[in-house]
Amino acid sequence: MFETDFAPFIIGAVQYEYHVILFLQTGVIIRGQAKSIRRKNLLVKTDDGEIEVDLSAIAQVFVLPQS
Repeated sequence: MFETDFAPFIIGAVQYEYHVILFLQTGVIIRGQAKSIRRKNLLVKTDDGEIEVDLSAIAQVFVLPQS
């Protein structure tokens, strides 16, 4: 599908629609709910709407399971 060290975490987050915090290589931080993977982009629902993030731009990811 795609090659990244974060693939298992991202796939799990999408599968269960967990909240994620993404740290991009540009220094941007995105927090939202993982929705789907489309064409090597991760669709994240944020408070401001939906955003597609290029998977290769992710430097670090934290997955926050619902409690």
